[in-house]
Amino acid sequence: MSGLWSSFGKGLVQQVYSLSDDSAVMISTSEYYTPNGRVINNVGIEPDIIIPIDKEVEDDIQLEAAVDLLLKRDTVNKN
Repeated sequence: MSGLWSSFGKGLVQQVYSLSDDSAVMISTSEYYTPNGRVINNVGIEPDIIIPIDKEVEDDIQLEAAVDLLLKRDTVNKN
């Protein structure tokens, strides 16, 4: 998955541990998964809905689309 809209694919959680000699070690402790269990590390993820940015429009159409989607989902969940 390396389409135009896919993310970089960083899907690891890392923890830094300080050592007694004032150095440190970084260890990967877990991975991020999609809701259906797919690993995204080194693969990336593509959005379900793509709302391109229109630089000539001052309104945040991406935010508006996200709010609309969430409100529709909330309505569906309440029924």
